[in-house]
Amino acid sequence: MKFRNSTCLTKCLLVLLILTAGCEDEESRQRLEILRQLAADTPVYPGFEQLRSSDFHKSNHATVIRCYSVRANDSDVKRFYSQLFESKGWTRAEERQLGGFHAEGSYRLTFRKDSYAVVLQHDNLDDPSGKCNYSLEYYWNPP
Repeated sequence: MKFRNSTCLTKCLLVLLILTAGCEDEESRQRLEILRQLAADTPVYPGFEQLRSSDFHKSNHATVIRCYSVRANDSDVKRFYSQLFESKGWTRAEERQLGGFHAEGSYRLTFRKDSYAVVLQHDNLDDPSGKCNYSLEYYWNPP
């Protein structure tokens, strides 16, 4: 009899886990739509040519990435997006220089608002023609 109750409890817990996972997945899908709209509403720096994009979500996480190629003055691009996001209530959280396989002068500039983040990434390429030298990455990660 004790074994039967244990089996019933296990089945109930399994059903609860499945239902809970489905709710989290639905929230991630909804957040992905918000990120897509945010990306669509974000003005593009003059001359940015979009090369590719990717969108994905999983439980408790959603991401939208837009990749661009442009020859531009980097300080102008940084100023453009800093003014844009800060004027809309985003906080400039950090700027981090990228190392490793990234060229000197490459960086990630992060803006935050609630559980969202937008990252401007710049890869300092000698010739950016047809290559992704800037990207805007939109993230949702609940606390």
